[in-house]
Amino acid sequence: MPNPKVSVIIPTKNREEYVSRAVNSVLAQTFGDFEIIIISDGSTDNTDSVIRSYDDKRIIYLKFNVSKGAAAARNYGVRTAKGEYLAFLDDDDEWLPEKLAMQVDAMERSSPDVGLIYTWMDIYAGGKFIKRIAHKAKGDMFREMLGVPVIRGFSNVLIRKAVFDRLGDFDENLRRGIDSDMWRRIAKYYKVDYVPEALVKYDLTENRSRISSQDRQGLEIAIQTEKVKLEKFKEDYLKNPDRKAEIYAMIAYDFSKLDGWGECVKYFGEALKVWPYTAQVYLLALKAAAHKIKRTLTRAAIK
Repeated sequence: MPNPKVSVIIPTKNREEYVSRAVNSVLAQTFGDFEIIIISDGSTDNTDSVIRSYDDKRIIYLKFNVSKGAAAARNYGVRTAKGEYLAFLDDDDEWLPEKLAMQVDAMERSSPDVGLIYTWMDIYAGGKFIKRIAHKAKGDMFREMLGVPVIRGFSNVLIRKAVFDRLGDFDENLRRGIDSDMWRRIAKYYKVDYVPEALVKYDLTENRSRISSQDRQGLEIAIQTEKVKLEKFKEDYLKNPDRKAEIYAMIAYDFSKLDGWGECVKYFGEALKVWPYTAQVYLLALKAAAHKIKRTLTRAAIK
């Protein structure tokens, strides 16, 4: 068979109850020139049976016998892919039927320096619509991506495979922010565009990883991720001190939620030292102070 235009990469782990919904949403696309690469990351449920029940030559099923993480699974998919473009889909998300058609059309009409095109997303929880993520940033977006990332998630992007050939793999050492780390790297060297339609249904299920949660473990991982970002893009933050101040403030605010007030004050101080003119720093400082007051009042009431 000739190489497909798009390689769709779906990592999955113990999501037998969701993964068929994701696969079906790809098979229902109005654009049909694709392959689907499904990577089981050490699944121990009935994922094998679910995937093997499909009789479609466009589906390629790969397996890790032992879990290596979602980043490693995606990297395996990228290395296996034969498509000119790469699309990623989380195993509990789904696409609307026009998703690939509209993104491929936008990519085909774009200049070669556009490396990534994203779409808007609708967020659901328990089948109920929560909100729409509809950013309109495009062009040279690297400076924006140094702050709070505009593009988040995997299920809404289409990327030229040549971009990965140039920039390399997803960072398998990261425990959080793997998506925005790669999109940030892409934005440093390529332009970005978007399709102004909500073509992805993002599912906030209970099975979403704890890594993204606001419990102690999730917050500690978030802090470590921001510190890695500051080091990885050290030279770029020197040129963009306002963005560096934002990251310091985000770290400080996360420490406030952990009741780590010494570190909280330290990082807010670093933010003000680096760039004292960023409104986001003061907004987060106010939120941290409000959190401190609330915790103090709660403890006083308990006593």
